[in-house]
Amino acid sequence: MRRLVLFSLAALFLLAAPAAWAQNPAPTSTPVPTAVPRGTIISLPANNETVRGRVRIWGSAWVENFQRYEVYYIIGSQPVFMGGGSQPVINGLIYEWNTAGFKDGTYGIMVRAVRQDGNYQEARITVRVDNTTPPSPTPSPTEAATATPEPTRTPLPGLPTATPQRTATPTPAAAASPSGGMLSGLPSISVDPMACLRPLGLGAAAAGSLFLLFGLLALIRRLLRG
Repeated sequence: MRRLVLFSLAALFLLAAPAAWAQNPAPTSTPVPTAVPRGTIISLPANNETVRGRVRIWGSAWVENFQRYEVYYIIGSQPVFMGGGSQPVINGLIYEWNTAGFKDGTYGIMVRAVRQDGNYQEARITVRVDNTTPPSPTPSPTEAATATPEPTRTPLPGLPTATPQRTATPTPAAAASPSGGMLSGLPSISVDPMACLRPLGLGAAAAGSLFLLFGLLALIRRLLRG
């Protein structure tokens, strides 16, 4: 009875070990999140860009001990307050500037992030407002020329109509196959070398498992006798 129990435990171990190894792949590393840098940045519009109408100002306004951010346009050297917010902005829409009521010319845009102690960090760019020049039209794709059908000739009454002569269609000669036509209808056979080697691999694995099983039984028998 004792030998039967040991034999059963050894067989279960040999059968369950390959399945456990196949179901437990190596763990993958978890990526570490990258910290977003603090700062005041104007990403859009680009510096020295020509703008018109409503201009969306994109970027970041985020500093340590953040209190608020402010947006200015600059004409000459004098900044003029346009708006702001009490929440920091990170890679998002900071402000939308309507330039419809401004004269064409060069203006500055300034975004200022203010800390709790009153200090601040700011970013500036220069743009050109041009609401007079209309935007260039988008070229439309060229339409393809349509062929004009030729008019159909109507035969005049009283004139004989020529009947087209029927031409004989040549019959194609049957091509002779290299082997006299005996093997032309047979399907082609493709051999997968991996499919041939797969039974050999399974047989080798089974033989290795049996070898380990007999070795384990011999060891158990020697231990029982001793």
